[in-house]
Amino acid sequence: MKTLRHPATIISIVALFFSLTGGAIAAVVITGKNVRNNSLTGADVRNGSIASADVK
Repeated sequence: MKTLRHPATIISIVALFFSLTGGAIAAVVITGKNVRNNSLTGADVRNGSIASADVK
């Protein structure tokens, strides 16, 4: 059986890892303090994610 040590295989596995973890990293790094006022629209908000108590 061939090993997976071919350089192209290693590079593709590393690229796949970073592409799959990018969303999780962004969720931790980007917070509410990073969002400017009036920059979010209704299309940016998921249904049921904001309660009436969250809206001022």
